[in-house]
Amino acid sequence: MGPQETYMPSTTGRPKRKRVAKPQEERLQDLLDAAQAVFYAKGVSDATVGEITDRAGVAKGTFYLYFQSKQHVVASLWERYVNDLLGIADRTFDGWPGEQGDVGVISDFIESLTDHAIAHAELHRIVYSSADAEALELCRSINQRVVDRLADVIRRGNEAGLFRSTHPELAARILYHGAHGTMNDATAGTVAADRDQLVAAFREVAGRVITG
Repeated sequence: MGPQETYMPSTTGRPKRKRVAKPQEERLQDLLDAAQAVFYAKGVSDATVGEITDRAGVAKGTFYLYFQSKQHVVASLWERYVNDLLGIADRTFDGWPGEQGDVGVISDFIESLTDHAIAHAELHRIVYSSADAEALELCRSINQRVVDRLADVIRRGNEAGLFRSTHPELAARILYHGAHGTMNDATAGTVAADRDQLVAAFREVAGRVITG
């Protein structure tokens, strides 16, 4: 069973709810979930720390044990998004390339990236329309983790004779940032394309970038 809420006597004679102690990581996720919901509803600038902590069920001061500001919450939400994406990468590229390497593995990952981005379209809008310069710089540094992972996969493909990419780092940047930039345009409504059109275009570009 999970932790139980207990009640303490109060001077008014009514039971006073005692806050349930949670592990730090669980409390962090509660705050992130609450912030995401508030940001989606009101935007970053109009959201208040009090609204976030009220929704998370914690004291206002608890917020500052985890974050310096709302913009650091934005960066942390993006980091969680990217960490999930890296988990997809780990599952996609685990043991690759085997004896029979699949040259379509990059395209498969780009497709998974597309679906992941579509599922978090509102987060894209929040980050790229409401984040300040500091938060965007933090997000860029977080994105580098995916670029590094992709570059490593492309190098492995080169070594296996499956790819012919002369600049794996640049190729990884083109694939990741190209896909994400296009997804941002799509979620903002400046590009009229559905999911299947996006995937088809990304697969075509990925094939050209890594196979020459």
